[in-house]
Amino acid sequence: MKISDVMKKTGLTRKAIYYYEEQGLLSPDKDSGNNYREYGEDDINRLLYINSLRQLDFSVKEIKDIMIRNKDIKGSIKQQVNSINQELYLLNKKKSILEYLMNQDKENISNELKNAGELLDYNFKKVEGYMKKKLDKILPGNVGKLFVIYYSNFLNEPIDTVEKEEAWNGLVRLLDSTEEIYYPEEVKEIVGRVWKYVIIGIGLGALIHGYAPADILAQYAGPNNPLSVIAAVAVGIPLYANAVGTIPIVEALMGKGVALGTALSFMMATTALSLPAMIILRKVIKPKLITVFVTVVGVSIIGVGYMFNFVMNII
Repeated sequence: MKISDVMKKTGLTRKAIYYYEEQGLLSPDKDSGNNYREYGEDDINRLLYINSLRQLDFSVKEIKDIMIRNKDIKGSIKQQVNSINQELYLLNKKKSILEYLMNQDKENISNELKNAGELLDYNFKKVEGYMKKKLDKILPGNVGKLFVIYYSNFLNEPIDTVEKEEAWNGLVRLLDSTEEIYYPEEVKEIVGRVWKYVIIGIGLGALIHGYAPADILAQYAGPNNPLSVIAAVAVGIPLYANAVGTIPIVEALMGKGVALGTALSFMMATTALSLPAMIILRKVIKPKLITVFVTVVGVSIIGVGYMFNFVMNII
């Protein structure tokens, strides 16, 4: 079963399926001829199982504990229920406070808010995710945002012991004493001009990442075609994959009789001259420079491809 069929049956994106595979939650068979993934019904059932747990807010780590480390699922469900009950408790607390404030005079609301904030903070500390949400409030600048982005996975622990309380207070003092990070106006201006192109480029790259028509390449870039290297480069430019991702594709092409130089040319064109990358660069680099870059690199790749094919024929 192909990845497109799996996406239809599970409702998952290609990225999500590949991510779960990287995490060891999925291990589909691979075609020995072209190294493509071959998904079966067991893989579909595992993905549906994973997706259901994700819908219930289980983290990937928790799912790995259940599926790989054989953690008792009933215990995990109980833990999740306790977490939800804690959140419901806090939501009800907030609701009660807001309802109470609604019935107060404007003059009394300021004083009441102070007491309400202290009460909520005391209760909220014992709930998972407190540190992540609190940092966004007490450090609203870029330092807090960047810290949460980089260390998000470590900020879900509840502060339910004296030791954790001391560590948390020390972290807040450290971050508060850190010099604020400011982005120059030039950076903001560039980001404002290119963000649309970045999204388009990343979106296109996400759609075609890792895809390569091996059969078509083998047909038109085979050993009997004198223009095989040029054909490989022409096909490789619109595609998108990193160097590691093209290795199994190159292996499959060579297994179908494509010459080494031709396969390497395809690999280099895919990684160095990808269309999504050119779209992203379009807004910050003049079209003439992009044309010069593509021409110089493209000609160089073609030259290297033919050189490898020539040397391999001699050897």
